[in-house]
Amino acid sequence: MPAYFFDTSALLKRYYREPGTAWVQGIVAPRARSTIYLSLLAQVETIAALRHIGRLNEDHSSYIDSLVNLFKRHLALSSQANAPYTLIPISSSVVEYASGLCDKYWDISPGPLRSLDALHIASASPPPARVCHLVRQNHSRYRRSADGGHRSY
Repeated sequence: MPAYFFDTSALLKRYYREPGTAWVQGIVAPRARSTIYLSLLAQVETIAALRHIGRLNEDHSSYIDSLVNLFKRHLALSSQANAPYTLIPISSSVVEYASGLCDKYWDISPGPLRSLDALHIASASPPPARVCHLVRQNHSRYRRSADGGHRSY
């Protein structure tokens, strides 16, 4: 069973149609039997992102409400068997690791590693045993291979 860690930009594609949506839909489809890991941070970021993008695109508020409610239902199911998501809490060790990532990757192109991206990456490291891939839409160089090694793209 494949397992993925989604940051907010990947997760957003499940709920709001944009480039990459078809790929994400294939991963989260029941027939794919994928395990999706999320940092607890994604809960706040995804709701804010859905509201923001809906406002920018002048989508009807009831449409955005329905997307937010669907996401909240998926989160509520995450404590059950066959849950849509497995939530990873943000512990002090995750924050410490994220801080170190920001120190290490301050001079990357196109710009320094952002704090929230660092928290997502740190939430997946060290990953739960079944996590095979770290899905990064914006900083794709942080992909985790099945053997736990880092690859730089």
